[in-house]
Amino acid sequence: MDTSKATEGKYINGEMVKNSPTKKCVILDEGEFVEGQFGEKFQLTVEIDGKQKIWSPNKDSIVNIQDKMGKDSKFWIGEIIKLRTTTIKGKSIVIGEIMDK
Repeated sequence: MDTSKATEGKYINGEMVKNSPTKKCVILDEGEFVEGQFGEKFQLTVEIDGKQKIWSPNKDSIVNIQDKMGKDSKFWIGEIIKLRTTTIKGKSIVIGEIMDK
């Protein structure tokens, strides 16, 4: 039995994206704002490589999605997001963009 699930968190992170064979996720819900360590943040439930995870898109990712799908996240459900990582100040950051159909 593959036990990798036991060591994975519930959130998408840079390492997960780097190790993803597809580097794509599908938005499953319209998301919600939750209180985080540094104030309110937006979270979406997504599926990546057959696994349901939580993604907290950063401002750049939200703007990328809004540019193609509008500001109402209920219209984002079912959209495929291409994920990539970049490093800022030594920290791996996940950036997402809507895939062209």
